[in-house]
Amino acid sequence: MFRPSHLSSTTARRSVYAGAGLTAAAIAATVAMAPSASADEYTWVLHHEGTITTHLKKLNTDIAFHTTEVSTTQLGTEPQPLTSQITPQPGRASVTTGAKLGNLKLAAIDVKVIPVGPAKGTLSGAKNQINLVQPLKLQITKVTALGLPVNLVSGSCTTSQTNLTLTGTLDKLPSGYLNVFGPVHLKGNLTIPKFSNCGLTTPLLNAVSAGPDNAVTIELQPTLG
Repeated sequence: MFRPSHLSSTTARRSVYAGAGLTAAAIAATVAMAPSASADEYTWVLHHEGTITTHLKKLNTDIAFHTTEVSTTQLGTEPQPLTSQITPQPGRASVTTGAKLGNLKLAAIDVKVIPVGPAKGTLSGAKNQINLVQPLKLQITKVTALGLPVNLVSGSCTTSQTNLTLTGTLDKLPSGYLNVFGPVHLKGNLTIPKFSNCGLTTPLLNAVSAGPDNAVTIELQPTLG
């Protein structure tokens, strides 16, 4: 939902840039601004919902986190400052034997994305470019093996803080304006720090998860706030 907190009555013609940012999980939406628009700043609040998908490189598997998002942006500058607060739900990664061995399930890993404050960055309507940095931690809350109902993780099993850098774009309408009601596309690469306080599974979990080049894609749709 897009709600301007203030609009000037002196502007006769105005289209508006509005942005929405992420996270585990962030993010943007916009309307193009007419050249005659004033430089007055306005605060916009935006709401989104969607999916954060992370490809775990070492395990060669995807883990999806459903998320809601609330962001704010200040109009009147180029690029516009942008902040985004994500609320991702836990996700689950499945470890299998691979297709050649029948994709037998070996383990399931439940993971939480813990945002450390909002994502911050900018939205450029002129370039159709979103740039955001989301500080976050990861927490493994549960590991089960071979379908057995025993959690192999004890303790908090959490990483240190890392920063996820995201870039993205918006779709365009046939008129050439950016589509405020269309999807938001973001991508980045996540370096997963080592986990600590996981009990006896700590070395194994770090061996199969910690490291760079874990591809992140985010798809968001505007919602009513």
